[in-house]
Amino acid sequence: MNRSSHFGMTVTYLVLIVAVVFFAAPIALVLSVSLSDKDSIVAGQLQLIPRHPTFENYSVIFTPTFLRDLMNSVIYAGGTALFSLVVGTSAAYALSRMKFRGRTTINRSFILLQAFPGVLTLIPLYVMFLKFHLLNSYQGMILAYAAGTLPFTIAILKSYFDTIPRALEEAAFIDGATQGQTFLRIVLPLSLPALAITALMGFNLGWTEFILAYSLLSTEEMYSLAMRLYGMLGQFTTSWSEFAAMSVVIALPITVMFLRFEKYLVSGLTMGGVKE
Repeated sequence: MNRSSHFGMTVTYLVLIVAVVFFAAPIALVLSVSLSDKDSIVAGQLQLIPRHPTFENYSVIFTPTFLRDLMNSVIYAGGTALFSLVVGTSAAYALSRMKFRGRTTINRSFILLQAFPGVLTLIPLYVMFLKFHLLNSYQGMILAYAAGTLPFTIAILKSYFDTIPRALEEAAFIDGATQGQTFLRIVLPLSLPALAITALMGFNLGWTEFILAYSLLSTEEMYSLAMRLYGMLGQFTTSWSEFAAMSVVIALPITVMFLRFEKYLVSGLTMGGVKE
């Protein structure tokens, strides 16, 4: 290895180390606060590694209310992921395999919709949900979240379906398979990476989203964990140790899922971007 290559590799590693420290420092700070007692935080004696770590803050937040909010978040996130996959796979397969007037325009519109923030739909969604009695309901929240994830889901899956050779489906047709059987038994199993990333993105939105929940939910029994976390911010005082513990609990399932399905996420994002 020559001197220039060695210098370039050294700079690369230094940049990566700085990036890791930059992004890991806030996470480490939140963990530290969640394991610190309230007195040390009030006294300004917070340390990156607490001298006397305690799990009291975690035991405090695990209440019946927390379990109810946890169940609500699971329903919102799981329902959003499932609804997005069912509708998104069907729409993406139609755009990828079927020829009809306006197909290109529809496909481009889904890509264009991703450029607009979901907050722009708050007022129309609220008015529509109020008219159809969908406020403070599981169905309403799942539909609201799915409306934000479907453009991404359809765009990713359509690009991925384009990479699957049509010869596989044609061979199935010759063997007597129907369009539906080909879709379920051939196309979907070959699309697991794309299905994984779209399902995780839908689950992540339903699990962590706050603005839509704050606008469409007014009944405390329907609150999600994100809403409960916001409610922990007091007008005059806030228990930051319990707030940090709740933040860790909310972030942990998503972190584990993304680490568990990392290989599917990488292949799902890259393979769908090139058409053979």
